[in-house]
Amino acid sequence: MADIDLPSRLFADREEPAGDRVNMSLIRPPPGVTPYWFTLFGGENYFTGEMLLSKLQKSKALTSELRVKYACLLLVDGFLGRRSFHMMIPREHVEMIRDLDVFLKYPWGRYSFDMTMQCIKSRSLLQLAQATVAIQGFIHALVLVFVEAIPAVLSVGCDRTEPESDDEEMFHVISLKLDKVWELDGEDQVDVLSIIPSADVVTGVEDCGWVDEVSDPSVHVLLKRLEEGVKSSRQMFVGGIRGWGQ
Repeated sequence: MADIDLPSRLFADREEPAGDRVNMSLIRPPPGVTPYWFTLFGGENYFTGEMLLSKLQKSKALTSELRVKYACLLLVDGFLGRRSFHMMIPREHVEMIRDLDVFLKYPWGRYSFDMTMQCIKSRSLLQLAQATVAIQGFIHALVLVFVEAIPAVLSVGCDRTEPESDDEEMFHVISLKLDKVWELDGEDQVDVLSIIPSADVVTGVEDCGWVDEVSDPSVHVLLKRLEEGVKSSRQMFVGGIRGWGQ
């Protein structure tokens, strides 16, 4: 039992990654390749969402490729993932959009929603009770989830405005009445629909369950050494990045 190695670590002690989890191969230019920032913005040191919007509105010499990429960056950093009033376009996102398909496949909805929820949870109750509060991300996503998950909101709490166009694909404009929403909030029971499909109706989703009580010799070694008062050191954990070349 004493010969059993300790569990490997994915990252060395105090070298765990922090911040947004983005594949580094997507946000760094390949060796010997000029950063894509210079292709999109030339020698500009920074570029804001407002500058992007102005470029899209005024410049008629843009190629279709540049126009699409500018619009995508504006939607992500100026709308879904906005962090400040004068939001600057991150260079990492610019490098990602070098390959437009890769950029579009990235889960920006999750990125935006996580940013919004983290910002809300970081605010105190006193801050959230103010008449106005600054929230990063896309706060309106919560309203969209609310309307989608609670049918009663649409039946008693809103007015529908018919679109002026005859296009059948046009969406109705919904105006929520908050007093009706507050009435629903005061009721003992309100029907709520799950907008996330259950695993039994989703094809291709494997069973992610596991048995809780499984004997793991490595864990027994850890517990025994903790009881013996053995002090841990970096040399005891040989996995992760430091162990790749071994």
